[in-house]
Amino acid sequence: MKNKSKVKDLGKLANKRAFDIILVDALNYANKYFYVFRNFKDKKGNKTGIIFGLLNAVFGWKKKYNPFKIVFCWDGPINIRKSFSDDYKSDRISKGDDFWQQIRSLREGLSFHFKKVEQWEAVGYEAEDIAAKAIKIYKDNSILLLTEDTDWFQLISDKVSVYRAKEVHDKKSIEQKVLDMHGIDLKFYYIFNIIYGVGHNNVQTALNKRTSKRIIQYLKDKNVALDELNADDIINIIILNKIPLTELQIKRIQENYKLVKLYNRGYKLLIQKGKQDAEQFSKLCKRFNMNKLASTAKEVF
Repeated sequence: MKNKSKVKDLGKLANKRAFDIILVDALNYANKYFYVFRNFKDKKGNKTGIIFGLLNAVFGWKKKYNPFKIVFCWDGPINIRKSFSDDYKSDRISKGDDFWQQIRSLREGLSFHFKKVEQWEAVGYEAEDIAAKAIKIYKDNSILLLTEDTDWFQLISDKVSVYRAKEVHDKKSIEQKVLDMHGIDLKFYYIFNIIYGVGHNNVQTALNKRTSKRIIQYLKDKNVALDELNADDIINIIILNKIPLTELQIKRIQENYKLVKLYNRGYKLLIQKGKQDAEQFSKLCKRFNMNKLASTAKEVF
């Protein structure tokens, strides 16, 4: 099946910048388009759904939000979290060669054809770690996260919003969502995840929901500095509240902490910067049968 471009008219490039930086959960979106456009192929019969979906998306984001930078956050080779848990993401269905071939082609295209697009990764770390580091670097800028992964909720702040379920959600919106779902404040979400286990790969429940919310209420009442808490601190606070813990529960909290914690320092970023070239971008689009997108490339570049 040949690609049929469905580029929507998003209007003229806005003069006012909606967000300074866009951070993309790259593999999250690649997986999405791998299935959404599963039947898209080029003239040689190679699958191109990921490439089509993400090139279309970049084109749309640039026109709609006018950021001065789009950063694709990639999971790096190797994964330190697998050293914390042998079963980490072991339930993931293995993707075929056509998936990874598309990823390679996409990354090559992004590197050569988009001046405002950068690709960041670090050996051993995941996309959310890279996003956490980017937010630290660009702390004074307005940032939009593009992901369906609720792990990224812990990155939300007054300057950081998230696009999910076809809508932009600011801090107030996500706070209400977490409150409705779990009855807790957003700032306690990752602690709640560590002890109760929600929304994260391979996090196992250590305490039941009622007891977990009791610990969250204690942290709130005592105004505990969350940034300084480590796994042992959390365990001691639970014991302080006269809640007995088995060895298995202690082990789960320690492992969960390592899995849920975001790492925003202590590693070297590998950054690929793109180049602006409307003509080459057009050739890339035509290669994957995206002629309509190719013909409008100059509107964005």
